[in-house]
Amino acid sequence: MKTVRIGLFGCGVVGSELCRLVRDTRDLFERRDGIRFEIAAVGVAHPGKPRPEWVPADRIVAGWNAVAAMPGIDVVVELIGGTGDAKDAVFDSLGRCRHTVTANKALLAQSGVELTRLAASKGCGLCFEAAVGGGVPVIASVAETLNANRFHRVAGIVNGTTNFILTRMKEEGMGYDQALLLAQERGFAEPDASFDVEGTDAAQKLSILAALAFGAGIPAHEIYTEGITRVTAQDMALVAGFDYVIKLLAIGRRTPHGVELRVHPALVNSRHPLAAVRDEFNAFFLTGDVTGEVMLYGKGAGPSPAAGAVLSDVARLARREGTSWFDRQWTYDDIEHVPIGDVETGYYMIFPVVDKPGVIGRIASTLGSYGINIESAHAHLPEPRNGHGLVQIISHRARERDVRGALKAVRDLPVLTGEAWFYRIEE
Repeated sequence: MKTVRIGLFGCGVVGSELCRLVRDTRDLFERRDGIRFEIAAVGVAHPGKPRPEWVPADRIVAGWNAVAAMPGIDVVVELIGGTGDAKDAVFDSLGRCRHTVTANKALLAQSGVELTRLAASKGCGLCFEAAVGGGVPVIASVAETLNANRFHRVAGIVNGTTNFILTRMKEEGMGYDQALLLAQERGFAEPDASFDVEGTDAAQKLSILAALAFGAGIPAHEIYTEGITRVTAQDMALVAGFDYVIKLLAIGRRTPHGVELRVHPALVNSRHPLAAVRDEFNAFFLTGDVTGEVMLYGKGAGPSPAAGAVLSDVARLARREGTSWFDRQWTYDDIEHVPIGDVETGYYMIFPVVDKPGVIGRIASTLGSYGINIESAHAHLPEPRNGHGLVQIISHRARERDVRGALKAVRDLPVLTGEAWFYRIEE
């Protein structure tokens, strides 16, 4: 029986859950893999803080440095988060030739190249399945299981918090604020949910996936990112009339001109598998030249899926005696990043207008002058007629800078009663 001594940096909800899993899955790993896990030490900022009974109180020490200095640690697990102490801790661990597991997407999006180079130079393992997708094994799929593919597209619902909110808005007609409050009450959203709802979390995950799938060295802050705070219950109802649903998507696509990377709400046909992904679940659509389309689905939010992914990484390192996915280093190809203005998609545009004859024609003519071909146009007039209405236009594929230019030109027409807006359509 092989004993694997785990040094844990940080013990929040995921760290606490990892301790529970180590306790409750002991028989499973011993019988199946011949491995016995042991929490050797837990380094925390506040040792006196109350913790669940399955966190071994006699193994808690002050700070990650105390754990790092201990002899006999086989695998370090970093669950501090962020790019401050966590960055120092992971670099220190790899520098000591210790196999390391992290769930830290912010750190990987910022320093993935340096970390994997250090791990390779020291001959130790580095794994991070929990950093993207929680319990959905997308990292292993891209970097290992499907690595015979040249990936054309990586897209999906990668944030459980926003998907929960959008699901409640669609299915129960909730407004954004009400759905956010419910997500916070259920534990799917933080008190300050801006990291999730503004799309930052999804952009960091996309940055990591793009590096693995495309060799694209695009930091998260350079990825075009929109959140869901402007999505309304009315938008949900309007797009349902055209057989669409609104999802926050992270999209990476290889093109002849480079790689597109973007995070934003998008319209998805209600018959597409992504449209059926509800609540806190995630789904990843991977398209490769060998395998074709592959979809991965599972819970992306919550401590249990994340802790399970961390423990599976620890087991992977133990079984392979320290190798990781990145024995080949995480390297970047010379690939251009396509700006959002050059991206081409279909568009769903909404114009609040005065209820007068000829309005649709004037808007359509303006769009046409920018080379935007209209697939369909519809007028939505409330009852009783109050002099106002909505014009909804669905376009064929168009270049984003042309769409934005056309909308700016429409604003100069004496037909609008408010701000026009649009959603991109993903087929």
